[in-house]
Amino acid sequence: MPPPARPDPRTTAIAEHLRAALHWHDEADQLLDALKACSAQANAASQRWFSFMHTERRTLEQAALYAQLEAQVLALSRQLANLRQRHAAYLAQAREHEEAARFIQSQHPPSNPRH
Repeated sequence: MPPPARPDPRTTAIAEHLRAALHWHDEADQLLDALKACSAQANAASQRWFSFMHTERRTLEQAALYAQLEAQVLALSRQLANLRQRHAAYLAQAREHEEAARFIQSQHPPSNPRH
């Protein structure tokens, strides 16, 4: 019985890069859900905050709510910025692996057996 064929290192490297690219795309897709939810929360809080912004005379309760909404909007803005940054980084990682796979493929095209 002949020994099992050794896997082609080039094919293995390409497959590893494509698996990594898929992983980073999946991570980025999962962040999109969080981005959408955080964006919706920030939008709702901003609208409530803006509604109080032009109130000339606020009750103590309104002033407290205004301050609370302002803090919430700022926190959500920071969270959105962090999520966007992570999303961009994940997509960049995916692109790097895709480019690496394409580079390996372009440097060593598959051999075509002659018929």
